[in-house]
Amino acid sequence: MEIRKLPVMITIRQASDETGLPDYLLRRLCITGQIKAIKSGKKYWLNKDSLRKLLAEEKEEKHEEILG
Repeated sequence: MEIRKLPVMITIRQASDETGLPDYLLRRLCITGQIKAIKSGKKYWLNKDSLRKLLAEEKEEKHEEILG
């Protein structure tokens, strides 16, 4: 029997507190599909791994710009 690991989901507020990014930006990233998320009622639940991956990609792109 294979055991699947469930994704860790956090609210926009939690993601904002952890990353320092504003709520409106995180909400926009959810709406545009750049971060995997589920909407439950009025609340978005973000996939924490998807958020980490996006932030890592952004950091790498900025690093490459600096090095030229």
